[in-house]
Amino acid sequence: MLGSRGLPADARTTRTVRRSTLAAVRPRLEKVWSEGPDHAIGEWSNTLLTTWRTTVTIDALEVSRIASHDLHSRYPDGIVVFNVIPGMMPIPPTEVRKKASSVLGETGAHVLCTTTIIQGEGFWVSAARAAVAGITLFSRAPHPHKVFGTISDGAKWAAPNLDGDPEPENLVAVAEQLLVQGVES
Repeated sequence: MLGSRGLPADARTTRTVRRSTLAAVRPRLEKVWSEGPDHAIGEWSNTLLTTWRTTVTIDALEVSRIASHDLHSRYPDGIVVFNVIPGMMPIPPTEVRKKASSVLGETGAHVLCTTTIIQGEGFWVSAARAAVAGITLFSRAPHPHKVFGTISDGAKWAAPNLDGDPEPENLVAVAEQLLVQGVES
C-alpha cells in the first residue's frame, strides 16, 4: 500500500526512524589540522578548536593562524575560536606569548568571539587567566574574548555565534573529542 508521498507506508516509517537516529548522533570534528603530544587543532562548523595539552608552541600557533584563515574563507561572516587548556600547563615563554598576540592581531578581524577554557583551580588558574587577558589586551583584538573554567560555560557563551548549530552541548561534545580522545577520524 502506498502512503501520502507515493512511497510504501513502511518506507515513511523507516525514514522517520533514520531522522531520529541521526538527531541522536553526537557531532564530530570535521577536520584536524594538527595533533601532537602538546596540542590538537581542529574545526567544526565555523569553529576553530584548539587544545594545548602540555605547552603552547610557536609552530602550533602558526598552524592555528593558517587554519583560521582557511576556515574564514569558508565562513566569511566570521568564525569562533574555542581554546581549551587542561590541567596545570606552564605559562608560555615571552616569544610564544608574542606569537599568540600576533596571531590574534592578524586574525582578529574575522573572529566573532574567542573563548578560552582554563581548567583547574587556585593560583595557577589565576595566573594563567591573567596571562591570557594580557595576550588579548596586547593584541587589541576587535572581538569579545572571555575566559571560563569549564567547557560547558564557554560553549554557552559562544553558542550565539555558532553557524548552523547553535546548541552549546554540541560544541561541548566536539571540544571533548579534541581534548579527551584525540582524533580518530
